[in-house]
Amino acid sequence: MEAGKETCVGFDGGKATFAEICDSIGAAPSNAIRMFVSVFNKRGGFPFDLSNSYGFNAETHSAMNDASSGNNLPGPYENIDEMFAKLDKN
Repeated sequence: MEAGKETCVGFDGGKATFAEICDSIGAAPSNAIRMFVSVFNKRGGFPFDLSNSYGFNAETHSAMNDASSGNNLPGPYENIDEMFAKLDKN
């Protein structure tokens, strides 16, 4: 593909949300796509793990699962001082 040649990108649904998010961070949708393509090319592929859409590592996933299921959680604590005292021991 020649530099400077336009490419038309179409996708189903989500366009309005994409535009709103880009606007909320001060980036035009075209600039966001240009940034993605630049990083994609530098990395030689996607700049994120496609199987892990939020980018969390295994430890974070485990902690999130524990929090959801109520497993391996410290506490409850009577107050914040008690919580910090327990954390300082560890």
